[in-house]
Amino acid sequence: MLRALEWIKRNKSYFKNFLKILIATSASQLILISATPFLSRIYSTNDFGAQGVLFSVVSILTFLSTLRYENILIIERREKPILLFTLVLKLLSRSTIFIFFLLLAFNSIIPGLIGLGSYYKNLLFFVPVILFFNSLYELFILYKNRLNDFNFISKLKVSQSLISSTSQLILGIFGTGAVGLILGPVISKASLTIKSLRINSLFLRFTNKEKSLFKFHYKFPIYDVPNNLINTIIQYIPILFFGAYNKIELSGAYFMSMRIIQSPVSILSHSILEVYKSKISETISFKLRKKVFYDTIALILLLTLLPLVFSFFYVEEILIYFLGESWNYTASFTKILLPSLYLKLYSYPLSYIIILKNKQNMNLYINFIIISFMAIVLLSNKNLLPTEFVQLINMVFCFKSIATIAYSAYLIHQK
Repeated sequence: MLRALEWIKRNKSYFKNFLKILIATSASQLILISATPFLSRIYSTNDFGAQGVLFSVVSILTFLSTLRYENILIIERREKPILLFTLVLKLLSRSTIFIFFLLLAFNSIIPGLIGLGSYYKNLLFFVPVILFFNSLYELFILYKNRLNDFNFISKLKVSQSLISSTSQLILGIFGTGAVGLILGPVISKASLTIKSLRINSLFLRFTNKEKSLFKFHYKFPIYDVPNNLINTIIQYIPILFFGAYNKIELSGAYFMSMRIIQSPVSILSHSILEVYKSKISETISFKLRKKVFYDTIALILLLTLLPLVFSFFYVEEILIYFLGESWNYTASFTKILLPSLYLKLYSYPLSYIIILKNKQNMNLYINFIIISFMAIVLLSNKNLLPTEFVQLINMVFCFKSIATIAYSAYLIHQK
């Protein structure tokens, strides 16, 4: 801990940028959390289940929409940021259209497979819209990160949460059901990023220079897309699993648990990642990279150990009071998932070294082993109780985070 404090003194600019993002992300998550007890009483667990299932589908398809080429905005230092932004935007527009026609073709099959049912099945057509503006929002943040415009990123995050929560509350009061939950985030991200759209270049052909960039960074679609695809499927398996067995209310309980428990994780891990990846990308020295890596671990430990201990003992009682009596499963799921979410605080930002060193293939191997193990266990234990199933998921998540941290530490020692 003393080492972390010493490092803060020596790296004031890094810590200043970290604080900007941390404060902004904290404020944005505080807005979402403040709205949650109202949303949990306006909308039903089924509505949250439908939103969770749809969000899971969008999260899985997100990696196909950009093929992970958005990372070249940070890695590719030889090209102008606006050129790279336009390149990924052109790719996003084409993939969104492709996904729309794919969903249209299989519209009669997909809702039944993921548990949307007849009442919610038409929500599937929101997927391309959500996908496009979610990806555009993240791409815009990366663009501003490349420009080191952390003040803008901070304001953007707060505005997005405020508009999203307000929209969901207003739409919920008018009885829109799951549609209100889904449209809130779309309205916020669309309103904040629409000006960044370079509409005149969306459907232009890729130039030879852009094609050469695709070719040079070929590891992203070959290794990083399958890796992140598997990783996201692992993360959202509980929501899709409950939905597939027509228990969409359990999907809603788990999704609410993710919303609550991932807020503090998101506050810290995303804040650290935004600055950490900028710092470690700019650092060429082998010794300095190691220093940034281990000092970041010390910083996370300093900020999170006491909140974790407190949460473990009191989280169930707090959540039942906060959300209402109908959210008992959410409280149980949240307590079970605490260990894996704590480990993710470390693995999420620290694993960026895997991308930086173009070792995405090893990440893919780790995730492939994990999802294979999960598939075997789930197929052989179809009658697991909801809490038993989540306990199994927690164990798998813990193993995955530990493996990722260990491999990241190994890479940081390689010149």
